[in-house]
Amino acid sequence: METFATKVRYGGEPRFDPMLEERGGWVAGEGPKGDTVMSEAIIEVLAEASKQISGNQLNPFKEQYGEILPGKLERNFSGFLVRKDAITFKVDTQKLNARIALLKEQLLIAKFLGPKPAPQDLERWLTTLNQELVRSKVSYCMNVGKGFIFLRGEDPNAIHNVLMLSPFKSKWGTCMLQSWVPGFNPNNPSNLAFPTWVALRRLPFEHHDQALAIAEMLGEVIGIDTSNETAKDPRFCINLVMSSG
Repeated sequence: METFATKVRYGGEPRFDPMLEERGGWVAGEGPKGDTVMSEAIIEVLAEASKQISGNQLNPFKEQYGEILPGKLERNFSGFLVRKDAITFKVDTQKLNARIALLKEQLLIAKFLGPKPAPQDLERWLTTLNQELVRSKVSYCMNVGKGFIFLRGEDPNAIHNVLMLSPFKSKWGTCMLQSWVPGFNPNNPSNLAFPTWVALRRLPFEHHDQALAIAEMLGEVIGIDTSNETAKDPRFCINLVMSSG
């Protein structure tokens, strides 16, 4: 109100305000410099208008000067007046679980350690990544913000093969490729697992046929070294959940 009163005080012409239609729309004729009486009168008029607007004359489509919204109302990004009431609904658990299982087989989360490549470079990067795969490919799905993008695999084999390449280094930077998780939040990505190659060192040879079972105790096994049958230290690519230590 003070800023508006100052503008009025040092102006020179009356101002039309559609908020005050009941008063003909005219706020007042603006007085000469130092006319504090005129400024105070205009403040009183605007204060009264604010009360009327916040009572029963809220415009549902456009924010109005001086409006005071009741506790259960707010404006959305388009300026529309909406209720803040919480909405609850029932979830079909069976359908939800089926959807989660499908997305786990289809989606990857990718994030570059540094600036994300430009869109045209991202396409070239994907081509380079797919060249490392034998058969199935991955494609761009969506940008989810905070530098994270979703990639979609043609089948579970594509997902596993890409995860075993993480962190993937190229001329466009190093990219962490991780499994998609339900409820992923780019603002707080604390529940992601890191694909890591783990070697079971000094494992007695008589236990080699149990190497996979041992590796599964560390986390989800997403890849197996093809030379494990004859290797001294069997290697497995494991999704390590960092929060579990």
